[in-house]
Order: sequence, then C-alpha cells, then structure tokens
Amino acid sequence: MARARRSGVAAAAAALALLVAGCSDDGGGQRAADAAPTSASASAPAPTTSATELAPAATPTTAPPAVPEGRYVEEVFTELEHERGLRYGAALDADGEQVELALDLWAPADDPLAARPVVVLVHGGGFVSGDRSSMAPYGEALARRGFVTATVSYRLRDRLPPHGWSELEPETERAAHDAQHDVQAAVRWLRAHADDHGIDPERIAVLGYSAGAITAVEVGSSPDDPGTSGTPGERSDVSAVVSIAGTAAHHDALVAPGPAVLMLHGALDATVPIAAAKATCEAARTGGLPCHLVVFEQAGHDVVATERTAIVDETTEFLVGALGLR
Repeated sequence: MARARRSGVAAAAAALALLVAGCSDDGGGQRAADAAPTSASASAPAPTTSATELAPAATPTTAPPAVPEGRYVEEVFTELEHERGLRYGAALDADGEQVELALDLWAPADDPLAARPVVVLVHGGGFVSGDRSSMAPYGEALARRGFVTATVSYRLRDRLPPHGWSELEPETERAAHDAQHDVQAAVRWLRAHADDHGIDPERIAVLGYSAGAITAVEVGSSPDDPGTSGTPGERSDVSAVVSIAGTAAHHDALVAPGPAVLMLHGALDATVPIAAAKATCEAARTGGLPCHLVVFEQAGHDVVATERTAIVDETTEFLVGALGLR
C-alpha cells in the first residue's frame, strides 16, 4: 500500500492544527503506517493528539523488500551464492571403508525471503559412477528461480552385475538402499541447518536422474527407514519427488501419506524403458499419491541433457503446487 508523502511545510502545518484544534485529517488521505489510528467517527470530536504521539510519524520506515514477481517459475535472480564441499555425513561402503559424504549448495543472492524451499539433486551413474557436479546445471537453474538447491554425493559400488531396471538385482537393490540412506541423511542435515542457510524445513523436495531418480523415489517412499549416514534426530520425509528417467525399486511402498511425484521420461529410453515409469506412476496413484507423468516423445535416456529447459519448466510448475508456494 502506498504511503502518503507530505512536504516539510505541510507536515508542520498538520501537526500544528492537531495540537491547537484537536482535530484529525478526515480528507480521505492515507496516513503513515506508524501514525496513531483514530477510532472516532466524522461526527464525533477527535481526541487530542500530543506532539509526543506524533513523533514516530516523523521517522521514515523502510518496507521489507518485495519478493520478485515470477519467482519459482522464471529466472528472477542473476547472482547466486555457492558453497562447496559441505560435509553432511559418513557411512561404510560395501568393503567396510568409511566414505565421507558432502554436498554443494546454491542459493539466490540478496534474497528477501528468510526461508526458501530446497531441492536436493541426486546424480545418475548406475550406482557405480557419476558425481554431484553433473547436477550443477540444475542446481544453478533452480536457484535462479528462487530455490535453494543441494547437489549431493552418495556411496557407489566399484561394480555391479548386469541387471535391468524394471526389477533390480539384489546387489543393485542394496546399492540403491545405501544411496537412499545417504540422501536421507542430506535431508536431515538440511533441516538441522535450515536457519544457517535460509531454508524452509517444511518445503523439501528431492530430484534425481536415472539411478538418482530411483534413489529419489525411494527417499520419498521410505521416511521410516532413515539409515545411519548422519544427523540422527531430524525427520527424513520430503514433500515432493521428481524422477528424471527413473523408476521405483519398490512399487508397494508408494502409498499415502507421502509426497507428490513427478515422472519425466523419454519415450525412446532404452536404459530405463518408459513402461517402468508408467508402472511407477500407476502404482503411486493406486496407493493414493498424486503422480504426473510427462513423456518427451523424441528423447532417450539422455533426456536430462537434451530436454533440460523443458524439464526445469515442468519441475518448477510442479513444485509450486506440491510445496504450496502460491
């Protein structure tokens, strides 16, 4: 609401009139936000206002900065803050060796909001390769739209036996379970450090690609199986899951209450067939979870790179609803 502006002469005259005549301005103008309110009607005498009561109105106040229009669905921030290598936990790998777990954070710079939604980004690589840096383009793109983003590392295997993705081989399932526990530890770490990084602990989403997408779905559907990779005592649940070229390891775990799910998939994917994504979404709906499947007709398993702009657009539109941002 616009504030009334008076020149120095007009303000002095108004103050003098109030002091001498005991009257208030009823000419329809807006009064300063910290001026004393008037409860009398136009027909009743207004209470006398003292010079002391007028004093606060002479001190200008600064309105809080406005949230940029189009936030979350458009790029509204040009400058970002980036923190690298933040340790969020540790866990033993398949050989019994301890693995240090770290994440990188992106956040809008000079942001008027004190608590922002956060998206955890999980890389692909078949649980044997890959690095959190591969999700940096998504981390930056989402941060420019007003999200805090965290690209995370997780435990990998040296090798896995040949397998398909519609039904995981036992060793691959164990690798996915380790990844789930690690990413859940990242979720808990973000909750525990929400004030330090301007995060809303009630608005956390997880997005993954390929093996990272399988991990994301498992994180969303298994909050009561948190693992021991770090930050015990915090909740592991999330409010939204985004799967890029992924599927679910356990369809029967997709039951309400739980997060909303967005599946983004290439129709020509020969690594994780589109049928696996369709089965995941159908299982989620059967279990009472909202699930939306977006199919890119000319894309394969590399959809994460070839359709990045469209994926970011679909993701942010989904998150606005799933995280209650409008």
